[in-house]
Parts: sequence; structure tokens; C-alpha cells
Amino acid sequence: MDYNSNPHLPAPNPDDYRFEDWIHTAHISNDPFGVNAFSGYNTNIDFTSDLNTSSAMESFSSPPWFCQLSAENSGEAIQSLTISTAFQESSDDPDRPTPDIILISSDSVVFYVAQAALLSASDNSFGGLLPVTSEYNIERVRYLPKVQSSELNVMLHIIYAANCARFCPSLQVIIRAIDLLPEYGTPPNTWITTTNPIYDLLLLHVPIYPLDIYSLCGRHDIYELAIAVSPHLLSFDLSSLTDEDAESMGSLYLIRLFRLHRSRVEALVTSLMPAPDLHDPTRDCGFESQQKILLSAWTMAVAYLSQCAKPNITMSDIRSVFDSMTTHITCEDCLKGRDDRVNKIVLNWTLVKVSPRRSQSVSHSNLNF
Repeated sequence: MDYNSNPHLPAPNPDDYRFEDWIHTAHISNDPFGVNAFSGYNTNIDFTSDLNTSSAMESFSSPPWFCQLSAENSGEAIQSLTISTAFQESSDDPDRPTPDIILISSDSVVFYVAQAALLSASDNSFGGLLPVTSEYNIERVRYLPKVQSSELNVMLHIIYAANCARFCPSLQVIIRAIDLLPEYGTPPNTWITTTNPIYDLLLLHVPIYPLDIYSLCGRHDIYELAIAVSPHLLSFDLSSLTDEDAESMGSLYLIRLFRLHRSRVEALVTSLMPAPDLHDPTRDCGFESQQKILLSAWTMAVAYLSQCAKPNITMSDIRSVFDSMTTHITCEDCLKGRDDRVNKIVLNWTLVKVSPRRSQSVSHSNLNF
């Protein structure tokens, strides 16, 4: 199933794959890798060269990306490469490790990166592509045929814990990038935390696309982000969930969402009773009058809320229901008792959780929140 074709998100934008502001074009000379094609990576600026030159291809076995690029270009010399703006061979950030390898995306965009940074973030040697031990520039290149430049840009920003907001990646691109991380041994739930800038970038999309981000959390068990998303799903109609939605978020997070909705409604209904205490009888309002008027109106309000309450019902809506059901009451003492009781209900409602707790057991018969 393609989780990135989710109907809740807008249709894919072709601009997501164009050479935008995170990349720029560099012209390539006809000399492969400069004068010394086999020098160490300290001369990797000479990477801007004709990748199809026969002398480079004959010296040693060609990496897969050379073969593919050659086939795609039908033997014609590549005149330019597109180089990442954020991941070049030199960086303005003194804390960023010095690049020693090159990654090339499926749309032929070059990213200069430090393999130590990738290896430290990966538990499978970055999809088996690393480490690179050769001293030859031409062998210090890795081609990622499944990853677009827009996605690789986001992936590397996550691994480097850098902010990619200035490139304005769409939510679709961000989700695709995160879904690709496990393939390269980088668990999203380890890296998408409040300390990583991608967390705040995702939060910006939550008000509009809460279900898509919650589903992302479910696929990768990003619990911390799911907690932040959950309040935005309280108004979501669970009956509109599709099979694709359920599969996308997984059974555990689906159950958590249903139980969150149910537990909030149950908590509200439980708090509605008992009815207000009866006040001391007065000349105008005795016990019988209170039971007939106040308690009857209260019971009607409780019945209405029990049937119609939603997980996202507001405090003002709760007050409005009780006010509308008791408009005919004129006794000040009865109204004071009503208001005191409603205030307690509203206070209790503010304390009801708006996000699920992490389950202690993953068994289908006993999932606790």
C-alpha cells in the first residue's frame, strides 16, 4: 500500500521534484574528476566532471549509478549536475562534520555528506551502502535510485538535526522522506523528537492534516508526536475512517484513537450525575417543586448530552445545554445549585485527557491507555 497517496493530502505537486532552492546547477568539465581522478577525497570538488568518460570507466568496475546514468543519457556526456544547497563540500556550520562521500538522488542531485553521520544514525550501514573505505573519489559515491532529491534533502536534515523549513518541503515530501528512513536503518521514532527541528515543522501541518500525521506516527510508533496530534483529532468523525486509513496507522494506534474518543465521552457522561443538591425549602420553592422542576430539567439535559456529546465538546457547549434546559426556572437558589454543579462538571472536563497513554500491553485483548 502506498501510504503517500493518502486521499486526505492534496494531489502530488510536480514542483516537489523540480530543482528548487535546495539545489543548484554546476557545470561539468570533460576531465573526469579533475586532473587526478584517483586522488583522495580532499579534492572532491573535481567531482564536477563528465561521468561517462571512458578512461574513468575502464580503470575499475563501474558503480551501479554510473551504469544507470550512462544508460539514461544514451552515451551522451552529462554537461551539468545539480548540487544540493544545504549539503555541499564545504559548510558554513563549523559543527558539521567534513563531507567524505557523495550521495546522488534518483533525479541526479548531488549531496556531499559525512559517512560517520549516516553510520551513527543507521543500524544497517545505511541500507548496506556504507562504509566506504576506498580512497578514490569515483568509488566514494553512492546512488539512491529510490529517493528523490526533495526526499533525500529532508532525510539528511533529520539525520543532521538541521532545520529544513527554509526549503518549504510539502507535507507529502516530509512523510515520504520519513517513510524511507527505516530502509536506511534510521528509526523515525528515535529521530523525530522535540529536539529535532523536523518535529516543529510537522506540528505546523497538524491543524490541517492531523490524520495524516497521526497515521505517520502509527506506522513508526512516534508516540511523542502522536500525543501532540491527538487533540486535533477529537473533532474527527471516526465513522469516516477508511480501510486505507486504518492500515496506514496500524491496529495499535487505531485502537488508541477509538478508545480516546470513547473514554472522553464516557468521562463526561459519568460526571453529569448526580444532580444538584436540593436547597432548603422556601416559601416559593419547596422540595416537591425542586424535584418536579429542577431535577426533571437536569435529567433531560443529561439524557441529551449522553446521546449527543462529542469528544471535542466545549465547556461553553456544556453550559449552554444546561442553561437551555432550565430557562423556565426562576428560583435563585435552584439556579445557584445548578451553576455550582455545572462548574464542577466543566472543571472535571478540563482534566479529562485529550491524548492516549502509551499502551503497556500490545495484546489485542487488552490494550490499556
